[in-house]
Amino acid sequence: MELIFEGYQPEKNALEESLFHTANGYIGIRACPEEGEVQGIPSIRGTYMNAFYDIKPIRYSEKLYGFPETQQGIVNLTDVQTIKLYIEGEQFLPSSEGEVLGYCRRLDMKHGFAERLIHWRSPKGKEVQISIRRMASLLVPELFFLQYAVKALNFSGKIRFESIVLGNVSNYADANDPRVAAERLQHLVVETVRVDEQGGLIESRTVTSNLKLAAAVSYLPPRGFKLQVDGAADRLTAKADGNMSQGENLVFILFAAFADSRRHDDPASKARQTVRDALQNGAAFYEKAQREILDEFWENSRVLVKGDEALQNSLDYSLYSLYCSCGRDEVSSIAAKGLSGEGYEGHYFWDTEIYIFP
Repeated sequence: MELIFEGYQPEKNALEESLFHTANGYIGIRACPEEGEVQGIPSIRGTYMNAFYDIKPIRYSEKLYGFPETQQGIVNLTDVQTIKLYIEGEQFLPSSEGEVLGYCRRLDMKHGFAERLIHWRSPKGKEVQISIRRMASLLVPELFFLQYAVKALNFSGKIRFESIVLGNVSNYADANDPRVAAERLQHLVVETVRVDEQGGLIESRTVTSNLKLAAAVSYLPPRGFKLQVDGAADRLTAKADGNMSQGENLVFILFAAFADSRRHDDPASKARQTVRDALQNGAAFYEKAQREILDEFWENSRVLVKGDEALQNSLDYSLYSLYCSCGRDEVSSIAAKGLSGEGYEGHYFWDTEIYIFP
């Protein structure tokens, strides 16, 4: 039960962001490149929450009596995806620097995570094997975490991991695509940025619907690495510096939690407690729970087709996508594009709900 794309094809990046997204019915994170936005590479950086919306006016070329004045739309949330890697001062930028010697994206639907595997040679000839794993927890809906592993293949030297958590984000827009907004709008306004020794918190509020969002992060750097976290008006920046030896494998872990005011009386406290618990429990704890939850899901829900592998794979992916998109509380539902993107601006349709019942 895997979806696998091999070979580095940056022109297909936006498609892969959708297909390899991670979600759990509460939050959804597109599979955007950790190195950040790169000019010329199609990307829709997005993180979404089921039933977390803002209100905006509807514009008509000809408006008639009874037409609605406003509509609700899904909100792009605080961006926690950016983790930049520096190897002896050289930044990992596969689209423009060095050479990609091997590349694979994988969605493991049995264990519930997405993975990006890269063999990269820097402009100065240093080779690394990079493995980046993402998971939206099915056990703790507020929790998302990212494990960034680096193995030095032909050198020893200095390594830096740099995480950027950005609160100043906008929704995607395309005037030529009727499924998304025609104009780029910022629906989330940063109110507070707080820093602590292991991470920080960004509190925001929607412009019109007045919903609160708290996004907390904590970091687990490799042993011996020095972690420094700084805050600014709209972002958190964390840098972890250290050394690695040839053949050594280092892992940098980001734990992120998203909590909103529709479900929590104190979103900030909920988000901060979630990442504190994650630091204490460790990634393996949530990976084990993910496997157990999905074992039960597949045992009860998988449809088996004999003699057609492509159809079987399509059914597995469709069922998994539905399961990860469907809301599980009294305020949420399932959007037409699930939690994979902003198609139809997060609206839900009656026919999509029908697909869930079986």
